[in-house]
Amino acid sequence: MTEFEPHGIHRMAGYFFKQSAEDYGAARCCLLHGLFPGFVMAEQAVEKLIKAFLLTADPTFKPKKGQGHNLAAFCARLIEKYPAISLDGFEPTIQLLQACYDGRYPDSAADPMPRATAELHNVDRLYMHLADQAPLAGDRKWSIGVFPHLYMAHLGVSNMPDGKWMLHGNAAAMRLLTGRPLPAIVERWRNAAALHPHAIP
Repeated sequence: MTEFEPHGIHRMAGYFFKQSAEDYGAARCCLLHGLFPGFVMAEQAVEKLIKAFLLTADPTFKPKKGQGHNLAAFCARLIEKYPAISLDGFEPTIQLLQACYDGRYPDSAADPMPRATAELHNVDRLYMHLADQAPLAGDRKWSIGVFPHLYMAHLGVSNMPDGKWMLHGNAAAMRLLTGRPLPAIVERWRNAAALHPHAIP
């Protein structure tokens, strides 16, 4: 097996883009139903997305010892590697996600933070802000991670639950999907689905 996916990115980076999207769908499903463990999944979604960025920049990247799930440290490393990315204004959401992840066990020493599933819109803003700046060229951006799920749900070319949970009530995602022309590869998916409607998964 080669170190690179067919998409032309490092295999581990591809895995993190994929798992991040799956965790994001799971997080939204939980939070839309008022289930607080969704915050832990949301932290994992953001953390894995940032790791995907870092692995794309440097396939040898490994977290420093003791910082395997330190979201603030990953954010700092992200900005170091990608100076054009700004996380200004997202600090409270990052702190909330870290606190929820650190406090996932009953005997955790982490300080509790107020949390409400209404925070989902802030999680969406952070996640989609990052996803939209993924360091993927050409069609890769629309073929890897969260965007294929979102577009297929938005266009009704898939009945899979992941995309539906990712998109349901997601204003941040809808602004991106509807605020620009449909990518060519997504247009091809839509045309293929129109020709073969019974093949829609």
